[in-house]
Amino acid sequence: MLDDVLTHHLDNGAALQLARRPGSPLVAVQAWIGAGSADDPPARSGLAHLVEHLVFKGSHRLGVPDLASEIEHRGGEINAWTSPDHTVFHAVAPRAQLEYTLDAMAEALGAPRFEPEALERERAVILEEMRHRRGALASQLARSVMASTFPSHPYHRPVIGDAAALAATTVRDVAEFYRTWYVAPNLTLVISGDVESAQVVRRAASTFGGLSSARTPARRSVAPPQRGPRVCTLEHVGAAALLALAFRVPALRDPDVAALDAAARILSQRSAGIAAAPHGYVRALRDGGLFVVEVAAEPKRAGGALAGLAKAVRALGEHVEPRELGRAQRGLELERLREHESVQGRARALGWYAATAGEPGFEERYAERLRRLRRTDVLAAARRHLRAEHAVVTALVPRGWRGRATFARSAAAKVRAVGSGAATAPAIAERRVVLPSGVTALLRADPQAPLVAMRASWSGGVSFEEERTRGATSLLARVLGRGCGKRTAAAVAERLDELGGALAGSASRESLGLSAELAADRWREGLELLADCVLTPRFDPVEVGAARRELLEELERQEALPGRRAYRLFLETLYGDHPARRDVLGTRTAVLGLGRDALRAFYRERFASAELVVTLVGAFDLDEAEAAVRARFAAGPRRKAPKPSAAPRREVRPVAEREVYLYLEGVAQAHLVIGFPGAPATAGDRLALEVLGAILDGQGGVLFQELREREGLAYQVAAHVTDGLDAGYLAVHVACADERLARVHEVIRAQLTRLVEQEPTAQELARARGRLIGARELALQRRAEVAAAMTVHELRGLGWQRWQDYASRVAAVTAAQVQAAAAAYLRWDAAVIATVRAPATTPGAERRGRRGRRARR
Repeated sequence: MLDDVLTHHLDNGAALQLARRPGSPLVAVQAWIGAGSADDPPARSGLAHLVEHLVFKGSHRLGVPDLASEIEHRGGEINAWTSPDHTVFHAVAPRAQLEYTLDAMAEALGAPRFEPEALERERAVILEEMRHRRGALASQLARSVMASTFPSHPYHRPVIGDAAALAATTVRDVAEFYRTWYVAPNLTLVISGDVESAQVVRRAASTFGGLSSARTPARRSVAPPQRGPRVCTLEHVGAAALLALAFRVPALRDPDVAALDAAARILSQRSAGIAAAPHGYVRALRDGGLFVVEVAAEPKRAGGALAGLAKAVRALGEHVEPRELGRAQRGLELERLREHESVQGRARALGWYAATAGEPGFEERYAERLRRLRRTDVLAAARRHLRAEHAVVTALVPRGWRGRATFARSAAAKVRAVGSGAATAPAIAERRVVLPSGVTALLRADPQAPLVAMRASWSGGVSFEEERTRGATSLLARVLGRGCGKRTAAAVAERLDELGGALAGSASRESLGLSAELAADRWREGLELLADCVLTPRFDPVEVGAARRELLEELERQEALPGRRAYRLFLETLYGDHPARRDVLGTRTAVLGLGRDALRAFYRERFASAELVVTLVGAFDLDEAEAAVRARFAAGPRRKAPKPSAAPRREVRPVAEREVYLYLEGVAQAHLVIGFPGAPATAGDRLALEVLGAILDGQGGVLFQELREREGLAYQVAAHVTDGLDAGYLAVHVACADERLARVHEVIRAQLTRLVEQEPTAQELARARGRLIGARELALQRRAEVAAAMTVHELRGLGWQRWQDYASRVAAVTAAQVQAAAAAYLRWDAAVIATVRAPATTPGAERRGRRGRRARR
């Protein structure tokens, strides 16, 4: 890092980030308001931008007629911008003017003058700005890309708004928007320069401390998934055609965004056979983002240019040279360092990453992700997100161009070269085969898939472990891919790099697995490598030791999370000596004792060939895939693994409500878990229980609405429903202040009791069903998730194809069935209430603790 960064939170909820730059004669002050054009009321497009203009007109208390003029008079400059997600006020001034700049910006933000005369003046200014922007082709293309890519999300609105909405906006509208969004919890204040930290914190607290601490409304939802390519053509005055090919991508915090950022830079480095070099970039947004590649062309060559863009994007998922990635990484790092040269650039980077990711200090973490990228990361991200069914073509063409209709008709066909997106989907074929060795193969040939996902999985998992082998399954998940046959771990990694694939292990309460993803034309080599890792793992002592250290570090990190400790306390109390009580990561003592020989013996004894399930999903010939699986897995004895010494009980149901406590020094918030024994995967009312959990969970769920939105009792509210071959659980998790525990408990109990005594409302039921179905559909876009669903259903004996009717079965769940599930499972005589909090200080709390089982670190 180039300077020290301090993060501080003011008492009213505002976040302060301070970047010290010793020796700088200037200081930058930026205020990031977490509201932009996407937060405009539907009928008042452009309102956030209008408020930005009016804040510059000074405040009631200072009486400054024009904030910009006053700052400039003191040797500085100030400006602002509005984006879909943010409104930003930024100033740079001589170091000696820091206090005045802070005071003036705080006054302007805290008490702006919203007067009719000022509104009329700024309305006229913005109308002029609209006319000016209409002549800027790059700006016009950017607005058109947003509008065509997010047709049903607020991102489709232009930041500047439209003339009709602007004309209808009143002072009352402005004041209401300001009161809603210009509050301290929605503010990130960034200061960069040669300043003294403690002094700045005090000054910021005194100037910005007066902002309201009110909460902002619930945030926008994610845009619905796109089902096929879209084409939008618009006319402009000019001779050239401007083309953009865009794809929706995840929000900034998703690890794939860094890989896509590098992919965009790599694409820009390639000529791609297009007349003008393409320009690729990622536009990260709070509710997701865009991967965009643009090019200018002569109108008569627009079709060929679009085909070239599609080919260039497809190539990103097929091959990336190490030197290309290195060049892209160096270019992105150079841009970052250039931005850091100025105090205002440093402040902007800190503010943008913190506000967009919702996480102070995220800039450095993102930079580290870019540095650590491998070719496989870029290839996998491109295949996941740059797909034909997600493509949007936006074209600005000359007014009156006769080829416009022909271009529009052919554009969708051209972008299908990117990946799956054919107008008529080829048929999907499936097959289940049991080999002579006992291995079960599940094959799903999907001609639309750009890659092949494969899994090798066994049932058992943590339930196979004994006290001395706790954590062995998680350790195996880390070791299986680190060397096989004659290949060392480094050789496996090199081979994966050559194939452009990924290999990962997984461990759960019920299973152990190894999965891989590869491009559709490399699946055969990928299957060979997966088979080698499963059938002939090396268990190199060095790799076992490295994996053990990683697992121990993960255990240590989890131990420091009070929410995780609360769940562990809940599960240990709920399940008693049932294997489901065990932490998947194991225990430190057991993991320390798991050397190479012990781990190899556990693997050979517990994970036998007769119980292996091999699943392939993707673009391959079904007969060829079966032959390939038979060639690698058909030989060998039909050996079964012994069952655990203590067979799991089929039902777990305590007979009395129990409260348990764990007191930890230094815990900032209490963590409360209230849970009940749930349904096994085979239960007839399992889906009704899932719907019940969805009614409770989420920002629109009844608990979030009651606890956070109506009473402001807690920040973190969640509900979880799990199942398995044995009974799962339904649990509610809340993090809140110690003094609010009693009221939180009352609200949860009241809402759960209501659902036992009454059917959910039609609105609650519809939201819950839609949430479950939508989440499943979003997940199943990835073939890896399809392979996982097939495998889990096979291992549980539920029918390997049964996952496909999940949506219809959830949609059929009735309100009466949900109430019946609530009555069956939300039984307080079976409840466990686990609390992790700071040591109790009141007699009442001590009495409650003595009624439960106290534990101290």
